[in-house]
Amino acid sequence: MPTPTRPVTPDDVQEIAPGITEDPTNFWPPFIQGANAVINELELSVCGAGLSPESLFEAERWLAAHFASTSQPTPGNVIEEDILKGDVRIRYNVAETQTGINGSTYGQTANVFANGCLGLKGQPGTQVVFI
Repeated sequence: MPTPTRPVTPDDVQEIAPGITEDPTNFWPPFIQGANAVINELELSVCGAGLSPESLFEAERWLAAHFASTSQPTPGNVIEEDILKGDVRIRYNVAETQTGINGSTYGQTANVFANGCLGLKGQPGTQVVFI
C-alpha cells in the first residue's frame, strides 16, 4: 500500500494557502491531523487503490487547507463581488454555495489528487458491491 512521499508539514500547507494564517506552526497541526486520518482511510478503500505517493501527499495537504478554510472566511471559500452604484463601489464577500469537499477551492483540488474519491465520502447510498 503506498503512503505519502513524506508527512505533510505546516509549511507545506502554508505554501498553498498563505492567506489563512500568519502562524503556520501553531495553526495547521489539527487540520493536518484530520486530513491525515481521511487520507489514511482513503488508502484502504477500493476507490483510493492505486493512488501514487505524490497524489496522496498533495491530497492531504490540500485537504488540510480545505478543513481550515471552511472553518472561517478565507480566500479559499469566499468570493468578492463588486456592486457599482453611481460613483460608489461596494465590495463584499459572498460564501460559495457548494458543500462538502466542493465547499472550497482547496477541497476541490484535494479531490482532483484523490481521483474524485473524497467527493464520495459520506454520501448516502454510496457503496461498493463485491460480486
